[in-house]
Amino acid sequence: MKLQITFLVLTAFVCGIGFPMSFAATRDVFGGKVIGKNDGKGIGNVVVSIKELNLWQITNEKGDFLFEHVKPGQYTLLVSCLGYAPLEKTINITGNSTDQVIQLEVTSLSLEEVIVTAKEQELGSVSVIEQSAMDHLQPKSMYDIMQLLPGHLSEKPDLARPKQLKIREVGSIFNDQVITQNPTSALGAAVIIDGAPLSNNSNMQVLSTARTGSSLQDPTGATTSFGSSFEVPNVAGRGIDMRALSTNNIESIEVIRGIPSVEYGDLTSGAIIVKTKAGKTPYEVRLAIDPETKLLSVGKGFAVKNQGVMNINFDYTSAYPDVRQKYEGYQRVTANLGYSNTFFQKRKPLLFNMRLALHTTVDDEKSDPQLRRNEVITANNDGFRAAINGKWLLNTKWITNLSYNFSASYAHQHDYLRKLKTVTAGTMPLATSFTEGEHKAQFLPAEYYSELTVDGKPFNLFAQVMGNLSFSKPQVTNNIVYGVEWRANGNNGEGRIFDLNYPPVINSISTIRQRSYKDIPTLHTMAVFAEDRFTIPLGNTQLSGQGGLRLTGIQAKGISSTNATTAWEPRINLLYQLYDNPRNKFLKHFAIRFGYGIAAKMPTLIHLYPDQAYFDETSLNYKDEENLNGSLAVLTTKIVDDTSNPDLKPAINRKYEAGLDLSFGNITANITGYYERQTGGFGISNELVLFEHREYTVTGTGRQPYLVEGEGVYYYENGQPVQATYNMDTSFQFYKMPINENVLIKQGIEYIIDLGKVKAIKTSFVVDGAWMYTKSYSTTNQYSRVNSGYQGRSFPYVMVMPDETTIRQRLTTSVRSITHIPAIRMVLSLTGQIIWMEKRQYLYEDEEGNTLVYATKDKEKIEVDDVHNYRGDGVAKNVAPIGYIDRAGNYHEWNPELYLTQPYYSMVQTFPDHYFVTESLPPTVQFNMRLSKDFTNNLQVAFTANNFLNIRPFHKSRRSSGYIRRNFSLYFGAELRMKI
Repeated sequence: MKLQITFLVLTAFVCGIGFPMSFAATRDVFGGKVIGKNDGKGIGNVVVSIKELNLWQITNEKGDFLFEHVKPGQYTLLVSCLGYAPLEKTINITGNSTDQVIQLEVTSLSLEEVIVTAKEQELGSVSVIEQSAMDHLQPKSMYDIMQLLPGHLSEKPDLARPKQLKIREVGSIFNDQVITQNPTSALGAAVIIDGAPLSNNSNMQVLSTARTGSSLQDPTGATTSFGSSFEVPNVAGRGIDMRALSTNNIESIEVIRGIPSVEYGDLTSGAIIVKTKAGKTPYEVRLAIDPETKLLSVGKGFAVKNQGVMNINFDYTSAYPDVRQKYEGYQRVTANLGYSNTFFQKRKPLLFNMRLALHTTVDDEKSDPQLRRNEVITANNDGFRAAINGKWLLNTKWITNLSYNFSASYAHQHDYLRKLKTVTAGTMPLATSFTEGEHKAQFLPAEYYSELTVDGKPFNLFAQVMGNLSFSKPQVTNNIVYGVEWRANGNNGEGRIFDLNYPPVINSISTIRQRSYKDIPTLHTMAVFAEDRFTIPLGNTQLSGQGGLRLTGIQAKGISSTNATTAWEPRINLLYQLYDNPRNKFLKHFAIRFGYGIAAKMPTLIHLYPDQAYFDETSLNYKDEENLNGSLAVLTTKIVDDTSNPDLKPAINRKYEAGLDLSFGNITANITGYYERQTGGFGISNELVLFEHREYTVTGTGRQPYLVEGEGVYYYENGQPVQATYNMDTSFQFYKMPINENVLIKQGIEYIIDLGKVKAIKTSFVVDGAWMYTKSYSTTNQYSRVNSGYQGRSFPYVMVMPDETTIRQRLTTSVRSITHIPAIRMVLSLTGQIIWMEKRQYLYEDEEGNTLVYATKDKEKIEVDDVHNYRGDGVAKNVAPIGYIDRAGNYHEWNPELYLTQPYYSMVQTFPDHYFVTESLPPTVQFNMRLSKDFTNNLQVAFTANNFLNIRPFHKSRRSSGYIRRNFSLYFGAELRMKI
């Protein structure tokens, strides 16, 4: 109960943090009207806010707004409305004023300024992508918007494979996708839509965590293997599949690469904050076509008899990367319904938003000539997400705004595989026992069809209540934010279903059984947080920032359980503005930024509740070909009931940032250096099981063996029962256990330089890019075994091996030219993406960074200066075990002097001489083009072409005999957008 008491105390503290402030006696009224610039008519449903005071109003149907009790001073007025260009202006309130007139322009390519790149916020590393940038980018899913961030590559839009967020990560280009190796990094990239986080914590769609753990360690993050070459796409234990999120109903996206506010939790690497459309719009139709993908979207926003606004959107997308392989296709249907209204508008407005999102992947039964007869693959994911959120402007001495956010999501994930299985190793006993010990077993047929269903019904609940108190003293502003949060993640699916007589995996040792997900407890997570967002003048300079603390606790076995763990997450961002004078012809702005923060990602259900582990050794496999009824198979079963890790903790990421912002002449520059160290990342380890069992000997035909429970195997000899002789054997077996093992270090420098516009050619130039370095390794050693025998028996030892370290680096620059001609309503952007440097290396090191690799020639050790990069004829690279374990379970330290003596020599891992060589790739360039053209106010056509010069050079690999293909393949597509 200590955790609950701690939360109650902190909740009371943060809820009481808003103390009464002394308000000045002078209070003024400020108001006006928002009108359209073209027609002069009032615009309703416009959000007008005073940034420093956190006050806001929604205009009525005539466009009127009014703020009461506003303290005199200079403020920033923000005005935004769906379908109009946002406006920001400085205002001075010195007395009662209700005649402010604000003109908004309809968003179109005829505007003098159209932003088609990401905009950087002042505080922290945050990129904001407005609807105009998304329209020009022409994304197929939210994953595609990442290419607008500094250092990220322009990938080929691809909906055939799961896509997960990669923030500040260096990966390898393989098969037209960027592959990274750390699952926690993608799992810790939060996606938050209208204040409600999406969650993959309840996804359990795996074959068996104890047997394979495939979804936790697959470096592509793409699939869960069902023991065949055909796989069902899945991201269990990883990040959210971004393909399922359509961009057609989105107004803006904010990508937090650096240190987020404490109001955002359950993350490590960053967050995407999505704001969906809310407001009146005509019918909007989007039709997108490329060689692999077809997309149709229809949406509209309309008033509901002066009682708010309703927004609807429908999206259908199909993608087939290869029409010859239909089973690899992907189809998506989404529908969104939103309702917004403002109550008590004249005095204390209450904003109410309701959202309902439906989605389905239409991957019905698939058969294909590529599959064998009667084989079928099905992968369906249907679900909904409902949310209610808003805020109440109270504007009292105790509280300025009260925000609320409640959401619920439910999905039905149904994977089905019908696969033809062939027993290639002669006769094989069938494992069906749910109890330990020896038992009689049937034989698997030589060939059969296996049917496997993995049925998941994940649900996620979220509730957050947050208050803020905004106040200002002379030239000092504070906005104190405080709140409480609760999440629940569970799964009511039927789980893993198959006929034990026809198992989906043929394996004589480690087998699987059915499992229901309904028995898994619901995971509860609670958090409290408090933060101050402030601005303080310091002479001619100014210090602003946000700093706060978040306490998150996870309760794995129920709301009243004491089996809990907590994470303290302090976070701070500072901006010190040293100079700001827009009228200066040379230096206009100079500021420096600092940031530090800790972010924590809680374990998911798949990490907290792994499968039981079943091991089945063959004690007797007697097949009488003359009399099949006289055959007998005896299996010995061993069960590890609990494969969970009681010491599992949240993954922690510590972030450090420093940067500077410059503006001189027409040039602005943002440069950020960062260092991140993620520790305790989720992985899996091989846990050793010493499996002692009997191996009976029965030879000859007509023996008619039988099993006597508790005694053993008997057979008939000359008509008399005889007890079979046996040998005791101990085998080494392993099961998978989730652990906190992965360390991921990210460091780099990001830069964005806006060179301004050359008016003569109506073209602006932006240069952005990054140097990125990642280092990943495991803090735990791994068990490994030799598959070959020794002296007529299985190998007598299990090795304890160090884990491999991977280092990746990349230096990229994107040079963008953006030509905007308002007179003909056209925007053309050309991007040259240059990869100056790309490196990759694999190492084995101890905790002090000393290499564990040694070189040999003709099996004899040789001394070299640089063991990793040294190459030569007959040279091999070797990694010896740290130790080994014998059949009695005793651990032995490795003796380096015995490396040439058997059986110890077989325990040394040997690599070719080029394996540890640093792979350094030469520069390459790729050119992309995007064109957007408004033909009328209601018709826009867009075209995109990535790598349109089809520059895809081969590079001879230093680490292998093959070649590496650089860049992504040629891609082109077109879009048609209509307003009706």
